[in-house]
Amino acid sequence: MCVWSSAACLLLACASESTPGAEVDVIPEPPGEDVSVPDGAPTPDTPIDGTVSPDLAANVDVPAAPPPPVPLDVVVDCSTALAAIYDTPPNLPAMSPARRGELVACGLEEELTADSVTLRLKSAGIHDVPATGVTIYRISYRTQRHGLIDPEPYTLGTAWAFVPEVPRAGERPVVIAAHGTVGLADSCTPSKWAFVANGLPLPWAAAGYVTVAPDYAGMGTAGTQGYGDARDTGYSTLDSGRAIRHLFAQDALSDKVVVLGHSQGGGAALSAHALDHQYEGPGEVVAVVPFAPGLVVKLSSTNLKFPLFGTGFAGGVPAAVFALQLYAYHANTLGPASAGDGYPALFRQALLGLVESQCIFSLAASVPAVAPVFGNIIDETLRLTLIDCMDGLACVEPGKSYYEYLVASIAAPHPDAAPNVFLVQGSNDTVVNPKAAACIRDSLQSVGIAADMCVDGPADHFDVVIRNTAKAIEWVGAVLDGTERPTCENTTPLPPCE
Repeated sequence: MCVWSSAACLLLACASESTPGAEVDVIPEPPGEDVSVPDGAPTPDTPIDGTVSPDLAANVDVPAAPPPPVPLDVVVDCSTALAAIYDTPPNLPAMSPARRGELVACGLEEELTADSVTLRLKSAGIHDVPATGVTIYRISYRTQRHGLIDPEPYTLGTAWAFVPEVPRAGERPVVIAAHGTVGLADSCTPSKWAFVANGLPLPWAAAGYVTVAPDYAGMGTAGTQGYGDARDTGYSTLDSGRAIRHLFAQDALSDKVVVLGHSQGGGAALSAHALDHQYEGPGEVVAVVPFAPGLVVKLSSTNLKFPLFGTGFAGGVPAAVFALQLYAYHANTLGPASAGDGYPALFRQALLGLVESQCIFSLAASVPAVAPVFGNIIDETLRLTLIDCMDGLACVEPGKSYYEYLVASIAAPHPDAAPNVFLVQGSNDTVVNPKAAACIRDSLQSVGIAADMCVDGPADHFDVVIRNTAKAIEWVGAVLDGTERPTCENTTPLPPCE
């Protein structure tokens, strides 16, 4: 699992040209020679300029002009107050597969001019994406949950919806942009913080793509996000793509879907890619762009065997991630009152207070201050029994249930998934390290998917997106248009998977 080392109408036109005013020499026909008009030659009814006389026009098959694109007009009521988007309506119908992606509410957040979009992108460090104006909405929708003891009250997800003023020419897919780890407290919900949009989803909308950015069910809505459960976040991701389609007329968008994400969101993108073949998602997932994806592709007990390893490395992010995973598992499978059961008794209340109130960067500083080694984060009996389960030894509680949960939550690559994956990794990433990315690459290869690799030598976990977004947009455009895909300049090799 590497819990704390890797928190990943073709128109053919034939034109005959003549020079205006030029003289034409007439050559007499030889006596007795066939003087019938050759096929395709001008006749009295076909002038030299290639037009057809009105008398014959009705008998000529003229290809019909393609219909104009359906406008990207929002056709639903988007008058819900933004704060109310996160509220579960009373008497919400019981969840069923038919309700996946069902739109519950929509509220208008703001309308940005092209200049405003450009300024926001530059503030995030993105300079190479031409911008159109963008209208931003917040939406809520129904989604299936995974791994919960009682999922029914917690099937509401929320998301940002970005509608470009000028859509891209040609294919109009839905783009789903999945965010990285933010924390579990409601105050950390990405759609509540405008600046969060600038780095990941906004550039794609600026490039003309209808884009949705899910918060994941349980972030800002009732319940707890299934943090660490690839299937739970994968379902929220796919269902957000279904939801945004309800904003428009039926034919406004194509049936194609592009999924991208960073860190936890990169894992969510790959999970959505793997699940799409069986989940009846928002359309055909044709391309996936995971940036430094945090995704478990195999379980390992190695890190669990070093409880005295310090929690301060990599800026404390892996320690914060581990604390979040334990909280989410216990809250969702045992109930909110048991959210802290995975922590040692001595550190339980302090860790609960941090996880329930702080977002990721504060947590990355606070968790190591409270729990200096990893053994201070996980209950000792849970740690030892989990190691035995992972190592194939006698598997007993409490490790048994957690091990079974971890196995069930893996969304392994599937051979029926689309082969188009652009895996972007920074060589200087200490949160999702390059070896973890190599394991993901190898897992894709094991089912016949050869990812296009972009290994950015200078990039770390926190700048890999802004450094490579323009290239990713170019790559997706090539996939959609069937043209040659760009490659990353000076890409470096990944180390072997371990």
